[in-house]
Amino acid sequence: MIQQSPPNRPGSIAKIKEELIGRGNEFVAKQRLDAARRAVISDTVPNDPLGGEDIRVLGVDGYADGLLTLRLSAAAPSAWNLAMQNARFPFSSIVGDSEPRTVSFNGDRARLNAKATTAEQTARYLKDWVTQTNLAYREDLQRKAAEERRKEVERIRWKIQKAEEEARVAEALRTIKF
Repeated sequence: MIQQSPPNRPGSIAKIKEELIGRGNEFVAKQRLDAARRAVISDTVPNDPLGGEDIRVLGVDGYADGLLTLRLSAAAPSAWNLAMQNARFPFSSIVGDSEPRTVSFNGDRARLNAKATTAEQTARYLKDWVTQTNLAYREDLQRKAAEERRKEVERIRWKIQKAEEEARVAEALRTIKF
């Protein structure tokens, strides 16, 4: 607008307005692109009700009528319980007694069937099952975290591609002279 030569000046207020709107659109598109490129992807494990601690068998709570009850260091969250129920790793068990999928949980107590003659060995087996379940549970949390990170990376890539395209279009539209 302050050019010495009149042909170098905008021809009307409408042209000035178009130029300002075009520059504004380009600026906004570049800001979106910059924000998408600076996105941070968390490298944390999904919400773990156990706070990163493993469940441990603390001791025997009692034995009555063929039911062995053991005290655990924490209540087993449903995902942990599911890891034990769906265990695919080798276990020891006593024929006719419990196996991992038959253990029931109530708060910080684990209950399982056991014969009086095998209750001690069954308690030891439960301790092993709990250790193996902790490993399976942690692996499952890590797998879920990796999947969430993968999805987030894909979402950010898509957002960057869209923002790059918007910035290119905004710049191209701004430079068109009518």
